[in-house]
Amino acid sequence: MTRAAWLGLIVLMSAFDDAQAQSSSSANVGNLVGLQTVLDKPAVERLARQQAEAGDARAMVDYAHLMRSGSGNYEDGLRRRAESERFDRLAAERGDPLGQINTGVWCMTNQLYQTLPGACKSDVEAVRWFRLAMEQGNADGMAFYGYMVEFGRGGLAKDPDLAARYYADAGKRGSSYGREFLNDMTEFADRYPRAPNP
Repeated sequence: MTRAAWLGLIVLMSAFDDAQAQSSSSANVGNLVGLQTVLDKPAVERLARQQAEAGDARAMVDYAHLMRSGSGNYEDGLRRRAESERFDRLAAERGDPLGQINTGVWCMTNQLYQTLPGACKSDVEAVRWFRLAMEQGNADGMAFYGYMVEFGRGGLAKDPDLAARYYADAGKRGSSYGREFLNDMTEFADRYPRAPNP
């Protein structure tokens, strides 16, 4: 497995839960996410969906998280993932930076695994969402944008040095992804040497 594929899997597995943990404390539905283990889960999901459908972007992101964290059979899992992707996209379209990051990650995931019919499957669109989050000052958006720069995805020129600067800046602004990606670049440098720039 290449370093890019390995990093991509790590990003996709942890992106949603870590990002959600950072947002839940300030969100209306955020308390519901934590309460789902104490309360009746279907009741929590119904209440969260009502708040999301009322148009609150952060409630949409939190409801999307509830949908991702569900369990059930394969068909139910696909339905929940589709619902999660839809509400993340709605939040992204309303300008929520976490929704934009999640939507960018959905684009990367769906392109790799082709799991959700009709969902975004484009690195170009992922770059657009990450850039929008970054332009709002979101450090995680900057880290994910740097990831796309590092590997030259989504129509961006491959530039590991520029990516390292994005990672370092994102890390200084509090992004654990920025620190992790920068650390990975350093850790894997001996195993995956870069060709010198001409």
